[in-house]
Amino acid sequence: MLLEKLKRSQKENAHQNKWMVYPTLVYDITRIHTPLATDKFTVCIQNIDDEIILESGGCGITDIDMSKFEKGIYNIYVEYTDGQYYCRVLKR
Repeated sequence: MLLEKLKRSQKENAHQNKWMVYPTLVYDITRIHTPLATDKFTVCIQNIDDEIILESGGCGITDIDMSKFEKGIYNIYVEYTDGQYYCRVLKR
């Protein structure tokens, strides 16, 4: 019974779990990885003071150039049709 619940939960969350931002320790480029090459999204990057640094749209796997960003912690919000993905990265 527990195994069935876990399998059902994994299926329900499978789409969301494939959204990723990596690396989270960034020197120049970080990448948004989407489940499908046709998945469209909007990304918003904010610094630790909640100032918007970048807003952009994308589709599929997309590189974000952070080379001109100051060192620090950034919040990345990726909004897509079925929800939102959040990640925090450290720019070195």
